[in-house]
Amino acid sequence: MSVRIGKVSSINKEKSTAQVVFEELDNMVSNDLIILIPIGNTLTSEDLPKINQPVLCLFLDNSSDGFILGSWKVNKI
Repeated sequence: MSVRIGKVSSINKEKSTAQVVFEELDNMVSNDLIILIPIGNTLTSEDLPKINQPVLCLFLDNSSDGFILGSWKVNKI
C-alpha cells in the first residue's frame, strides 16, 4: 500500500468519490477514489471535501484503486 497527499480536483456526489491531483507526481490526476466515512454515519454533501482541499489517500498495492481517508483544515497565516 502507498499513502499520498493531494488536492481534490473533482467530486462525484452521487458515488461519494473524488479525483485527486498529486503535484509531486507532475500533477497526475487519480481515478475516482472512494471517500471513507466513519462506520454508522452517512455521508452528506456537507461532509464531502471541497475542490483544492488537501486529502490523505491510501492506494492498494500495484493498483490505481484507492480511498480518501480524510482531510484537514488549512490555516492561513
